[in-house]
Amino acid sequence: MGQSNADKLNKLVELNYIKKAGTKDLFEKLEYDAGHNSYSYILFLNEYKKEFNHFPSPWNNVFWDNSKITPQEQTEYNNKLVEYLEKLFSNELISENQYRNQIVQINNKRYFHKIQLLEDLASQQNYEEWINPEKVLQYAEQLLKNGLIADTSYQSIRSEIETGRFKDHSDLYKYLKNAKYFDLAQYSDNPEIYLEQIHKAVASILPELEFSDFNYEIVTDSNWSDEDYVSRNVIVTIKANGKIYKQKSFIALDNFIEKGTYLGKIDDQEFYKIFNKILADNQSPLRLHRFGSGWPAYGDNIPNRYFGIIALLKSQADMFRYANSYIAVSYENFKNRLTTSTTDKAIQEFENLGLFAHLSEEQISQAKEKVKEQDNQNRNDVLAAFPEVIYYFDTELTNIDNPYEELIREYGIITHGDFRPEDISDDFNIEKGEIATLTFKFNNKNYSKQFKIKGDWIDSDFFKFTKSISAENNLKGQFYELYTDGQGIGIIYLTPKQYEYIRANKLLIFGDEWQTEEE
Repeated sequence: MGQSNADKLNKLVELNYIKKAGTKDLFEKLEYDAGHNSYSYILFLNEYKKEFNHFPSPWNNVFWDNSKITPQEQTEYNNKLVEYLEKLFSNELISENQYRNQIVQINNKRYFHKIQLLEDLASQQNYEEWINPEKVLQYAEQLLKNGLIADTSYQSIRSEIETGRFKDHSDLYKYLKNAKYFDLAQYSDNPEIYLEQIHKAVASILPELEFSDFNYEIVTDSNWSDEDYVSRNVIVTIKANGKIYKQKSFIALDNFIEKGTYLGKIDDQEFYKIFNKILADNQSPLRLHRFGSGWPAYGDNIPNRYFGIIALLKSQADMFRYANSYIAVSYENFKNRLTTSTTDKAIQEFENLGLFAHLSEEQISQAKEKVKEQDNQNRNDVLAAFPEVIYYFDTELTNIDNPYEELIREYGIITHGDFRPEDISDDFNIEKGEIATLTFKFNNKNYSKQFKIKGDWIDSDFFKFTKSISAENNLKGQFYELYTDGQGIGIIYLTPKQYEYIRANKLLIFGDEWQTEEE
């Protein structure tokens, strides 16, 4: 269907599928929605506009409730939809494959409105255009060039494309080198069985990932639990090359068993990172990545059922960093400086600098175990495992009742007695006020500072204000911003001696520095 949107609109007008008077707004919507140019998408927009008097957007999705539809009504809907589908097919607006696919969906009682049918049909048409044989073959050539598939695999892909057997972008996955593709439905639902099996399957990707002494523990995550929901993590422990490795990740056994979803059976975004710790310790140039695609699967729509793990060099990972890649891979840290030994050394240096003087031996021991369990991208993450050393918060304030009162109190906590504000209050009102006044007492002085209310975003003057308090009162240390990958911010309180040593030895990444993927 190599026609312009204007040509397609004209054909649909001639067939009386849409009214000529409505094509102007429809064409403008098509120009805005780049990449959606199938006949079905035009018809979907037209029907949606007629039904709801506006075009669809990501913010006003329709919830279709078919709970009250009787079997007789569903049969009537199906007959109308089949009749409409046959009309599209007879006018060559859809292919035979699309027609057959949608007949199956109708027989499965998937739809009860024309809009639903057209939305799915548009997605199918766009998908089939996305996996255009010529584009897929070019992609396979890039996989071969980057050493990600063998020459024999390339020839097999080429043969599948030429004979029309290539139907789904995931058909590429089976040819990837150093990769495993998982279908969680093929594994037991018992974590005593499947957790070790999946970890062993990942370890088989590379010889250096071989491990022994597999153990796991399921624990409650108090940070995400409340009286209505209990969040859990699984802590996996393995032994490789004489070292013990740990990784904590999300697990929710009740979710995937009771709710028909595989979300919670294993955290495919995190669990495999235990092996990247081994690779870093081995000074390997490889990292494991999660791979898959953002495109929704046809047929089986059970969430989180499929994913893959692949070992990549940094140069190989780069080929996947564009929007139309058929394979989406996770971003991983390729640096080898943060090994088990360098992490232990950093902890010792932090301790020698007195950053843990406020902690008991038990608290320090627990924090060290936490460091082993988490995915540490830099030494900031390592230090953050120790309580009341770094204060992290979002610059888009989550507390909109008394945010500055909370911030100044938390600032005081990380100074461990140097800064003790009292009688703290603020009159922040996101709906009524333009100015919030923070007041408190410290060092026999009354402080009052006004901050601009910019929705729920923090006023940057707050950071200057806290630094001025430290300088004015000749505190032992000063507040410094740390690097974070996002809109959050981390605050640490350091004496001049601590700051100079940490900066000189690059133990932390400060807010005026930057961390690249390979650093």
